Amino acid sequence: NIFEKCALFILLKLLYKKNRKIWGYGINEQLWFEVLFPENVAYTYRIKSARDFGAVLSQPLQQVNLVPVVPAEACGQLLDNGHLLQNQVALITRGGCSFVTKAIHAELYGAAAVIISDHNFDSVTQWVDMIDDGSNRGRLVGIPAFYLLGKDGNMIREAVSGKNAAAAIINLPVNYTTTASGSLHQPPWDHW
Repeated sequence: NIFEKCALFILLKLLYKKNRKIWGYGINEQLWFEVLFPENVAYTYRIKSARDFGAVLSQPLQQVNLVPVVPAEACGQLLDNGHLLQNQVALITRGGCSFVTKAIHAELYGAAAVIISDHNFDSVTQWVDMIDDGSNRGRLVGIPAFYLLGKDGNMIREAVSGKNAAAAIINLPVNYTTTASGSLHQPPWDHW
């Protein structure tokens, strides 16, 4: 009957919301990802989902490439290494254009997600809320978008460059909801 169908729908919706909360895949939530390669930056990093644009991360991305895009700010539609982004994660630097523009450009190349790091390469504490730019294009962003501290992004970029590699290898997200923060393998320069 209709009552049973409504009750089942409500129950499934509550379970879905609870599961998203446990795993932290929702919009405007803080998550963690881990770098597997290069080894000198193989740590667990905090990221924060965009506040009001981008998709929800529906499944973990395991052993995917984190590609530092060229040019780093990704304000133009032409990315020199855009061909490397298909089903991978783009690493972009904040500045020059809106967060939404950067996410759209990464998505045009088939990126599965985008991580935008601060342009202040010394920043280890300054968290920014990534918000829609008011152009009404935020609703068009169909991939998850995350913010990363500037020092973290810069250290990863430099490590990739130092290895003459095209990308880092990451797991996104990492579930640390039941782990004490003291047991995380954190970057030594971060203030957790």
